[in-house]
Amino acid sequence: MKLKRIITGVLAGVMCFGAFNVTSAFASDETNIFIVGDSTSCIYGYDDNYALPRAGWGMYLGDFLRSKYHVEDFAMSGRSSKSFATEDNYKKLLSEMNEGDYVLIQFGHNDAKKSNENDLKNRYTDSEGDINTEGSFKNSLYKNYIEPAEEKGAKPVLLTPIVRHEFEEDGKVKDTHGNYDDAIRELAKETNVPCIDVNQMTTDLYNNMGSEESIILHAIFKSTEKGDNGFDFTHLNHLGGETVAKMVAQALPAVDGLANCVNTNAVNDDKYKFMTRDEFVGEIVRLIDKTESGSAVFTDVNSDNKYYDEIYTAKKLGLVQGDDKGLFNPNDYITVQDAFVIIDRMYKEENVPLKTDEEVFSQFKYASETSDYAKDAVANVLTKLNKSASTNLLPKMKAEKSACYVLFDKIYNDFYVSDVRNEAQSADEIEVVE
Repeated sequence: MKLKRIITGVLAGVMCFGAFNVTSAFASDETNIFIVGDSTSCIYGYDDNYALPRAGWGMYLGDFLRSKYHVEDFAMSGRSSKSFATEDNYKKLLSEMNEGDYVLIQFGHNDAKKSNENDLKNRYTDSEGDINTEGSFKNSLYKNYIEPAEEKGAKPVLLTPIVRHEFEEDGKVKDTHGNYDDAIRELAKETNVPCIDVNQMTTDLYNNMGSEESIILHAIFKSTEKGDNGFDFTHLNHLGGETVAKMVAQALPAVDGLANCVNTNAVNDDKYKFMTRDEFVGEIVRLIDKTESGSAVFTDVNSDNKYYDEIYTAKKLGLVQGDDKGLFNPNDYITVQDAFVIIDRMYKEENVPLKTDEEVFSQFKYASETSDYAKDAVANVLTKLNKSASTNLLPKMKAEKSACYVLFDKIYNDFYVSDVRNEAQSADEIEVVE
């Protein structure tokens, strides 16, 4: 999948009309970039409800910016532009932002919520009306964020919400935000505030990728009783968070004063294209819901590694072994053949051993380049994926993250297919206050 090429293509024309132009960057002192928003941009810790966990794009934005730009992510799950203004994080924003700082404002997923009295009172804002219409979305954005920022000399930047992974019958992304994204674009024009059209960015990205391929950017619940057969159409996973963060970062230079904010080395860094061994093993163990706490993993895996327990579990289950020195090499990029070996062992551990179609492997043009220890596993996984001679997967090449997430989705479907939900995800389930 040409994810990098697709992203490059959709970045053109993503700035809404507003006050933006390319100028020189700030002086050497640190500049704060605050993020306010909902679950699609917020920071997540460990969440036991997810087989493939959620991530907000705000978690990764700072990775793609130069060191002088400090990102402070105040976004909170389940909040609307109205309800966020009642939180302590809002108070922190008001007290911490100063002249020369930036405030990225992204709401719209929850402002339409009014299915119960509590939501109507605390979260709902009307997509109609202008900045002077009390109770309107525009009024909430202006009074709660734009006006306070400008009064302190900070620079507000409006962002439209990311799309949900919902598609029309014609295969194009479905508009699930009603007039809320348009209201943001209009407000940008009316107040002369810059606007990054993340809604259009993600619409173009998903349309280019298609429904089946773009689902790899989304989180997966452990239970198919949640979401759409377990797939969370609203929340991004870590690949999705990284992808959207990179797109937002690459759009920021069009905002006045941020011309040189992007860390181009980070944007092109292999760590955002390929998957490390610890991350791959961590996600596999979470997918099969086998994580145990333990110790004495590998000498080169530190206890503060966020996948420590998953690596311990993988070793205990026989999914991974050390190299000839007994090392796991957690930060090395996993190769295609090693990923296939782990997947093959995982299926066997789950008593669903993969079967080999000898003809598939015999036609595999890189069979001779596969290490002896991996040949059976590569044959098994290629058969599972229904791949043959046309496959361009070099066994010893670094495994791309996008390809790994395709595998994760297939594994989830295999192991959770019996627990299928028939009814669609309700509006109230799409995002809850946590």
